[in-house]
Amino acid sequence: MSGMKRPFVLLCAAFLFVVSGCSGTIPLGERGRAVHVLRFRDNGVFTIVQFTDTHLGSRDAGLRDDSTYAMLDSIIRWENPDLIVLTGDIVRFAWEPQAVPSWRRLIAFFDSTGVPWAFVHGNHDAEVRGYAAVDSLIATARHCLYTPGPDSLNQPGNYVLPVLARKGRRVGALLWCMNSGAGSSEPSGYGWMRATQVKWFRATSERLKTQTQPHLTQLAFFHIPFAEYQTVWDARTCTGYKNEKVCMQGKDEGAFAAFVEYRISGCFVGHDHTNDYEGTLEDVTLCYGRASGYRGYGKEGFLRGARVIKIKDGVRGFTSHIRLADGSLAERPVHTPGTPPPTP
Repeated sequence: MSGMKRPFVLLCAAFLFVVSGCSGTIPLGERGRAVHVLRFRDNGVFTIVQFTDTHLGSRDAGLRDDSTYAMLDSIIRWENPDLIVLTGDIVRFAWEPQAVPSWRRLIAFFDSTGVPWAFVHGNHDAEVRGYAAVDSLIATARHCLYTPGPDSLNQPGNYVLPVLARKGRRVGALLWCMNSGAGSSEPSGYGWMRATQVKWFRATSERLKTQTQPHLTQLAFFHIPFAEYQTVWDARTCTGYKNEKVCMQGKDEGAFAAFVEYRISGCFVGHDHTNDYEGTLEDVTLCYGRASGYRGYGKEGFLRGARVIKIKDGVRGFTSHIRLADGSLAERPVHTPGTPPPTP
């Protein structure tokens, strides 16, 4: 990866609070971390690779973990990204004693690429040991931009990454990384973005208005899809595959409505391993990633891969494609409401 162009310059002090999501942040660079600034390239493009649901580290993973790492490495080399985002269910702490060594291997792998990377919690990452155990391991990573964020929120790992315009100090894009929770007993099912997180998102958005440029692109990365992922499939034309039901967040405490209000362009999730479709609802494009690990469940003929996202400086919105493990681009069949889902 040494031949890749990487923006390894010090982050402006004005943006330190943005990365942490709260005031009084510990300066980046502690614990040996490199300090990255994210900036559009000279050609005006910024490329993100989204990996999701690798499910590394189970006691019987063996060669499947090796295959996952080989695929991750290939996609990074093919796409030459400016940022990697892991959208949850990366290593399961339920599989001990493999979990800690598996996290260390993952951190060493992504740090070795030299590419800045970010992480959001899935519903399985913090099993058994809790969020603090995961956060303490990620804190050892040299090139990871993850931060627990404000202590006042119900679940950690909420932060926003600014991407600077090609020139100057204005922010050309905001990348929101948020924790969509784990399991829930009341109601029974999956977690969700809490009202405290929505309040933080709104407040932080207001604070950033003076630092951003017109035509700002904002993207959100989290693990468990909103209920609106089912709505968009039922009511709008979508592209891609829906091979299983939408296992959605357990409650709606206003996150999607806030994303609409503050003009988020796209949401990127994982969780449902054999879905990879996208569709637009209320001017927000709702996208699944592509499951990236060989340990988790899948579907015959549905190759592992990653979603690759490109944004342009000064242009609101994004384009994306699915890069598959064999190097090809995934087909994007069109689904219209009321018709059977396409099959791979």
